[in-house]
Amino acid sequence: MNDEIIIAHNGKAYTVQYLLNDDELHVYFADCQPRITMLRGLTVEAAIRPHLISYLKLNPGDTSMCEPESDMSLVEIARHFNGK
Repeated sequence: MNDEIIIAHNGKAYTVQYLLNDDELHVYFADCQPRITMLRGLTVEAAIRPHLISYLKLNPGDTSMCEPESDMSLVEIARHFNGK
């Protein structure tokens, strides 16, 4: 399921798109490359925050985010991003 969360960082609010499949979290930013994390008890926000901070450090000033195609399954998304 395609969802989004708003996370504040350094006085700005960022809307982050993500997919959650059981305990596996797929996070998407403007480069549309998924960041994948196993939650293992973490909240979605706690798991996304380090990915967001890292992305912003590598891409200063970029506030755009990528929306995953919600009609694709996680397997299809993984194949798409892995070029298979």
